[in-house]
Parts: sequence; C-alpha cells; structure tokens
Amino acid sequence: MSTRRKSRKSDKTTAWSEWEWDEGRSQWGRYRMSRGEYEYEWRNPEPSSSSTSKPEEKKDRGKEEEKVKKKGKLSVALYRPRWGSLRHWALYLDVGNYVYEVTGEAMQSTAEAKAGIIPNNSGSWIESIPVAEIQAADMAELHRIITETPVQNDVQGWCCQDYVMALEGLNEEQIVDDEGFGIAKKRLMKRFNS
Repeated sequence: MSTRRKSRKSDKTTAWSEWEWDEGRSQWGRYRMSRGEYEYEWRNPEPSSSSTSKPEEKKDRGKEEEKVKKKGKLSVALYRPRWGSLRHWALYLDVGNYVYEVTGEAMQSTAEAKAGIIPNNSGSWIESIPVAEIQAADMAELHRIITETPVQNDVQGWCCQDYVMALEGLNEEQIVDDEGFGIAKKRLMKRFNS
C-alpha cells in the first residue's frame, strides 16, 4: 500500500529509504521523493529477508540500547536562496527528520517545525553543518527552545540565518555543549549573510 503527501515540486525520484519498523502501525515502512511528493510503502509483516531486525528482535532489546538509539544529530542545513541572494538556513534534527525554519518574506516571516523532511532530498540543498549529538532526554527541551525563539519581524534585515543562531539558547541550556557550539558557530559565521 502506498500513500502520498505533497512536498516541493521536482521531477527527481530519490532512492527508497531503508526499511524501518513502525510500532504505531505494526508494519514495515520506507519512503522516497517522487515527482515532488513523499511516497510511502508499507508491508506486513516483513519487507524482505535482507532486513536487519525483525519485530520480535526489537522487543527483546534492552532499555539501554533503546536509549542509545534515540540520540539525535543536530545540524544546520543550507539551501540555495529562495528569493534574493541570501542562502536559506534551517535547523535539522535527524530523529524524526525535523526541520526548524523561518519562512516568508522579510518583515513577514513565520517559524515552522516540520517532521519527515530530509534536507539533502531537496534540489536546493547545498550542505549541512554538524552542530552536536543530542541526548534523548534533551529532545523535548531542544524542541521547546527552538519553537519558542521569537520571530523578529520588527527588526530590519532579520532573517532565517538569525533564527538559526538560536543555537546560543541551546548552548546556554547545555543541550549543545561549549565545544560543539564553538565549532559550529565558527563555521556558520563564515557563511553568515551569504
């Protein structure tokens, strides 16, 4: 069974993702981008003999291993300009494929948090800059800090790049450690306003 969800228009079809067990659906699933839409494929009970783990094996794993698996990687995704000459920036968390970004024109921006987005599947993606490994226990706080970062439509020139620099709040709360923050900030400042 396949389902589709609208996304950015593109004639490009990406490769299928790896098969993953979806606890909520009790099915194996995978996805890809096809003609600008996410396409999902679901199978019951197993996708193929090449899968690395079966549902029964997952139930037998210890809690410690499960916690390790839920660690995430936070990065900054850089895209070609949507308008004008300024590159678009967004925060990306690989657990759940969350993209946190500011969209809209200057002085009329809105913040968005979207799940299920993989930056390098976009034709406008340039690169991603790693920021930090995020502990499972910090995921909710990371989401809260980013989504509560105010959009400053009253500040001339404020944009998506300023929004991404909300990393400072993540560093203050030690969700992103000093070393990771310092390295990421240095790399981002080289690209700021470009």
